[in-house]
Amino acid sequence: MAPAASAPSLGQGARPATRPAAPTRGDDDFSDIEAILKKHGI
Repeated sequence: MAPAASAPSLGQGARPATRPAAPTRGDDDFSDIEAILKKHGI
């Protein structure tokens, strides 16, 4: 039961995170990607 309860929480949490990125300019989106790449050391 616990995994099923966590799944919806994760889905809802991911949606708002991606939503703000869509309306913003492409530069902001690219900045986000750049930060992720740096985190991974790419």
